[in-house]
Amino acid sequence: MRSYKSAEERRIEILETALDLFSRQGFQGTTMEHIASSIKIARTTLYEYYKSKEDILYSLIHEVVEEDSEHPLEGSIRTQLEILAAASITRLQNNFTLYKILFQELPTLARPTSDKIRAWQGRSMIMVQQVIGKGTSEGVFASNWKVEDIAFAFKALIGQRLADLLLTETQVQPEEDVQQGG
Repeated sequence: MRSYKSAEERRIEILETALDLFSRQGFQGTTMEHIASSIKIARTTLYEYYKSKEDILYSLIHEVVEEDSEHPLEGSIRTQLEILAAASITRLQNNFTLYKILFQELPTLARPTSDKIRAWQGRSMIMVQQVIGKGTSEGVFASNWKVEDIAFAFKALIGQRLADLLLTETQVQPEEDVQQGG
């Protein structure tokens, strides 16, 4: 008797298999045929779920965005920025393979996919700008600096720390790492 997978089970299987193949073979080196044959389905069946491997990659990213619960931003401006920084490090560590693929492959992705990824990154920048805007209005930051400039510097520092963690494959305690200044 043959067991059938539900559409959701099949979708999860496709995503997990694709992530594994992207990790081992690289995004550019993986084809829809590779993904389909790895899970023993017809390529046409795979296309019923995803229209391209970039669609699969975006679905993987979307899962990270959806699982990323809103972190309560309470306390001082410094504490709120530490929460945002620690959340970025935690997200990287929980999705290390996906982040490594994005770090390596983002420049090669088609425009619609890279635009979607940048839009996702923009959402976190908005949160940072809100906290910094509040800090500016409370006098925590010098008023002669633009909120956007302070937010850019903050995100650049976090981005550099994430790149360091990716390249060294180092695991850290996010809250401690942030408080120590990475």
